[in-house]
Amino acid sequence: MTTRIIRATRRHRYAKIEASVIEDVRLSWAARGLLVYVLARPDDWRVMTKHLAKQGNLRRDGIYGLLKELRTCGYVRFVRTRNKWGCFDGGDYYVREILDDPYPRPALADPGEPDSPRPGPQKPEDLLSTDVYLGTTTTTTTEVNCGGGNAAEKDKHTLIYPDTILTSELAAAERLIETLPDALRQPVLDEWTGIIKAGAIKSSTIGCLRALVERAIDGRFTPERGLRIRESRKSQQRLEVVLQKEPDLPPPNENDINVRRLRDIQARAAKKD
Repeated sequence: MTTRIIRATRRHRYAKIEASVIEDVRLSWAARGLLVYVLARPDDWRVMTKHLAKQGNLRRDGIYGLLKELRTCGYVRFVRTRNKWGCFDGGDYYVREILDDPYPRPALADPGEPDSPRPGPQKPEDLLSTDVYLGTTTTTTTEVNCGGGNAAEKDKHTLIYPDTILTSELAAAERLIETLPDALRQPVLDEWTGIIKAGAIKSSTIGCLRALVERAIDGRFTPERGLRIRESRKSQQRLEVVLQKEPDLPPPNENDINVRRLRDIQARAAKKD
């Protein structure tokens, strides 16, 4: 028999992996390689996309694409975790070698099944360009009643959407935002508003929001432009409060000597014009 595969004679470090994993034709070669690499790690090894990106020639979004492929085929599951306030706070990837093996269910984990992959750009940063300064923005307010009840509860969940989106886009945006926890809804909308105001969307406006929502669900959302939008809105609100509290000034006394001088100056300036 002719030997065509040369194996190592000394095996100080090796991994035993089920052959069905390597032979699963549903997976691309890249996904199989990533799965084999992860299965060769220790049982308590945590999947970190930054680390995986450094081990090969794929960047972060390439790794996310392979992880989604593995999730679709049942080898990987992303379990979202909640903090002590009940809000989503990141999560962990769980990898299994045999599809029949159950996944662990850690404390504070999201009990729901993993989300199916949504259509959209595989590289969300393609929707963004370089950062620019954002000035004061005008927004459209849309009330979203998250739990029913009285008007006070509705005001608590009032969300501010960009004023430049179309009516059809607003309806699609509301459906996407409803998938997020209350604490993340307005920050994601502010980030979306900042991207729109910066003119940084290269393709679909709703596709950009979908990418932001997916990042928030996966615990990868970090506000940048949205921070400026929020501060601009707070400054505008503070100014409106001051203007509302400022009393109306009485009309000037025409008999006052300073008022008469001012009137004379204005009259001479008008004649020169």
